[in-house]
Amino acid sequence: MRPTVTRRLPLAVVFVTSVTFATATAAFSQPSCTQFAPDFAALVQQIGAVMGAPSSCPRVDGDGTIIQVSSTGLALRRPDGMLIFASGDEHWALSDAGLQEWTGNWHNGLYPPVTPQPDADATQAMPQQPDSAQVQTMTLVQVLQDGSNAVVVEDPSGSMFTVETADGCPDVDAAVGDHVFVRSGGSETDLILMQQHETCAVAAMHTAPD
Repeated sequence: MRPTVTRRLPLAVVFVTSVTFATATAAFSQPSCTQFAPDFAALVQQIGAVMGAPSSCPRVDGDGTIIQVSSTGLALRRPDGMLIFASGDEHWALSDAGLQEWTGNWHNGLYPPVTPQPDADATQAMPQQPDSAQVQTMTLVQVLQDGSNAVVVEDPSGSMFTVETADGCPDVDAAVGDHVFVRSGGSETDLILMQQHETCAVAAMHTAPD
């Protein structure tokens, strides 16, 4: 008598089900970023709970700065090794000079304030350092629908700014209500959408009209 294929169907079903289950298990077991990157370990030891818990995986910016968002603020590791954490207007930095803490905002930037040197001649003899990048935490509150590639953001003090992107920002609609970051350094300014993993060049930024 010729064999039938019906007796093999259960095995095939079990095999397919097993593969599907294994694939689903692997998908749900992907590691998540529940800890700060090892680069921030020294800063975590210094200020601990102030940094909260990571809410995203670390990413590397175009100039080599490592950025990681937490439940309370933003952690950065500059290419020169300085570790920085910003939570609202409160800032901490850890470098070879030790731990520094200061209050900063959009106007005086993210990095530690520089104390003027008393010896003017010695200062003039030193080579000038390039401007350090500054990062400000903002909330994206509106995408303007007027064809201007502009969005409205709010800083921690409640001030509103209009940010015009140079070439648009494809995923900006999905970022409304999210914390975003405006990063400026020298003549370049970027709008960073952390959740969308997108960095958009900024053409202009000014106080939003009432």
